[in-house]
Amino acid sequence: MFTSSLGVIYAVEHLVQYHAYRIDGEDGRRILNPKWNSDCKHLLNLKSADERGFPAAVAYFSRIAVEHLTGISLPPKGLQVHIVAVPSSAAGRWSPGVLRIGENLIKSNRNFVDSMRALPRIKTIDKLARGGDRSVWTHEQSIGLDDPMGRLPRKTILLLDDITTTGNSLMACAGILRTHAGVAQVVPLALGKTV
Repeated sequence: MFTSSLGVIYAVEHLVQYHAYRIDGEDGRRILNPKWNSDCKHLLNLKSADERGFPAAVAYFSRIAVEHLTGISLPPKGLQVHIVAVPSSAAGRWSPGVLRIGENLIKSNRNFVDSMRALPRIKTIDKLARGGDRSVWTHEQSIGLDDPMGRLPRKTILLLDDITTTGNSLMACAGILRTHAGVAQVVPLALGKTV
């Protein structure tokens, strides 16, 4: 947990581990990663609502997210928690899977509030997989804040992402929420973490 006069940012948590589908073998050829599993497949199926496995992936991660959040008592009884989605690397886009899981969390607990599109990507950045610069600074310069009704100040935020590798996008979004929206605390949660 990181504390400042502007609020609290908790450490990034994740629900499952993500392993790349292919890795370099001992002979230098690309081989199927023996650690690739159904969790990894579900994570990739969240990327597009057109994927055949999208509904099952949404249902799976919605279920384990509810279990995880219940285990850490989020939201606490009687406290509203705003769900904010980390934006995709493309301007104006979010992961359809993350948005659907956020909707399911809101349906599961009336104390969750939909603020999922409060952090729009205002400038497209290159994907990390394609060699893009994914520093916290790059994210901060390409993400805006959209809270015209001023609903976020002094609120608790569940910051939801699909896959985290460095944690930089989550930390950049948490910083924007803390410094520009004046939120009380941010709980960053990634569905998967690249290992």
